[in-house]
Amino acid sequence: MNRNGGPEAPHPNGTTPIDAAERGIDMAWSVLESQPAQEEEDSEENNPQPTAVAGRIGEGLNGVPRRKSATGGTMARVAAGRRVSAHARRARRSGKAARSGGRRARSAAKASTQAARQAIRMVARTAMAVKAGITAAASTTVGVPILLGAVAVLMIVSLLLWFIPTVAAGDGGGCEAGVIEVPDEAKPWVSEAARSSGLGADFIAALMEQESGFRPDAYADDSNGGTWGLLQMNRSVWRGVHPDGADQTPPEGITDPMVHAHYGGMYLKNRLEGVKQLKAAHPDMPFAKLDDLTALVIAHNAGEGNLMKYPDIPSITKRYLDNVRPAIDMGGGCSATAGRTIGKLAPPLAMQPGTLNVDVAATGTPVGRITTYATGQCTWWAAARRLQIGKPVDGYMGDGWMWASSARKLGYPTGGDIQLGDVASFTKGYLGASTDYGHVAIVEEIKDNGSIVISESGGGIPYAWLRTLTKEQANNPNITYIH
Repeated sequence: MNRNGGPEAPHPNGTTPIDAAERGIDMAWSVLESQPAQEEEDSEENNPQPTAVAGRIGEGLNGVPRRKSATGGTMARVAAGRRVSAHARRARRSGKAARSGGRRARSAAKASTQAARQAIRMVARTAMAVKAGITAAASTTVGVPILLGAVAVLMIVSLLLWFIPTVAAGDGGGCEAGVIEVPDEAKPWVSEAARSSGLGADFIAALMEQESGFRPDAYADDSNGGTWGLLQMNRSVWRGVHPDGADQTPPEGITDPMVHAHYGGMYLKNRLEGVKQLKAAHPDMPFAKLDDLTALVIAHNAGEGNLMKYPDIPSITKRYLDNVRPAIDMGGGCSATAGRTIGKLAPPLAMQPGTLNVDVAATGTPVGRITTYATGQCTWWAAARRLQIGKPVDGYMGDGWMWASSARKLGYPTGGDIQLGDVASFTKGYLGASTDYGHVAIVEEIKDNGSIVISESGGGIPYAWLRTLTKEQANNPNITYIH
């Protein structure tokens, strides 16, 4: 029977099973060759510029928006004069959402198509070898079924490769943004806030872009004593999720990007729950008909008091909503994808599904054997990872910025070309390093373009994550490499 249910057509005179297999391979190859190249679509027009940020919420339901001073250090900016038609705005949103969903499918299809082509090439070569063998030794009847079986197996492999999706190493899955363009150094921060909040990475990235332009050191003065960091959180809000050191100025950990991302995500998760409860308590009010993320943005930007006045909300909040609407429309949350390993060291880093976070247990890093550095600090991870790769460091090298001088005193080679497994010792304040303690990280991969992938920890968070430094960042004199 053929695939349409009809009887099989008789073979032409002189046709062997190998001839049929060869014709099948030719047909499969022609189908693959006819597939259009999976090219990336042209980039979308530039994202709206960050708008001026209203002050963070007050206590209770009496939050009112507060415009931040441009001289206060905030990165939020008003895109003055931006006007787009409602039709164009809707078209852009739906286009971005469709393209974002399509990019991953196209990427997987492209990789699978390439794999299938390679398999079919191998099948074709095998079939030709089989045919030649039969021609040379037609009497070897026992060998023919075996060789035909090999062809069949390879054909099955090629079909499996066609259907199995391919996940590229380094793909962040559901915890990486697809609509919002995120700087490389900020991707771990977005990923962590998405993980700790359960919200979509695009939504998190849109808020960070509006609030701080992805600057962990952003500060804006306001009537409540100022706002800090990636999500521009004030002292009262920070105290609600990170009470330790909240009375300091700035509050403890608020300008450390990974700490801010972790607890900022928790803040958004808690606030979303409060918004849901508020909507449930007032089902007949207009704001209760809003989707949860839109209501969260209004509460985050202008306070629950203004949320309850919807649609009469401040104009600055309306502009804020317009700028983050494409990310709101993406919906969803931080989803898991197939796990993978990253890096060129042995062993490579096992990653937590859908994130840029290292699965420390799966990697087997001996963090429990590190007792001279506090758990969750950058020095703790660097010491454990170096121990794991067979390049242990001394247990008393000091704070992160001190490691460079300590290494020289202890006789460790430093400087020169960057090497896999190096400890990168950052000076205070460079690329988000603590202004008090500096920072250390481990070089996991050196790419052809000169950029490097580092693993790092910090802020008392007991696991590690990845960050990519550009060639220029990696070769800055503010980093000393310990070999």
